[in-house]
Amino acid sequence: MVTVIAVFGLTDLLQYVWFAFAGVVVFGLASIGRGAGNPLTLVLAGQGITVFLTAMTTGITLSDQKLLNALRFWNSGSVAGVRFNVIWPVTACVAVGLMVAHVARYLTGPDYRWLVPYAGVLGAVVLLVCDIVGRLVVRPGELDAGVAVALLGAPFFAVLVWRGKFKSA
Repeated sequence: MVTVIAVFGLTDLLQYVWFAFAGVVVFGLASIGRGAGNPLTLVLAGQGITVFLTAMTTGITLSDQKLLNALRFWNSGSVAGVRFNVIWPVTACVAVGLMVAHVARYLTGPDYRWLVPYAGVLGAVVLLVCDIVGRLVVRPGELDAGVAVALLGAPFFAVLVWRGKFKSA
């Protein structure tokens, strides 16, 4: 996002939010050549791209305060001040979060007629609860919802991996 803002000069969230979905590049790179489709290849491709983009982001943000503020907004995942005109266009793309999809699948089974609506409602509930908890935990300040979701999601995935039950949702 920082690179897109710096290179293209986009300032409105609706202009640059679509570049956040560039993660399909990771999947594309992991699908090429020997070992394609292997989860380890996907993880290694993701890590390689992450290291490269982190280096670029650090270099760019060290020179521009506006970009540093945009980066902090994206990293924290705050919902403060976000209006529905921003939320509606990307809702379809982020409707089944990974953690929520696993919980919804556990509750409903593999039938997508139930899984998708459950995941949508559970995703909204998780985000709302994390936003409320974030506002209460560090009072009078605020812990951004994205940070609270990550604090909940990271141990969740660690348990899934540890138990060997990490399957596609």
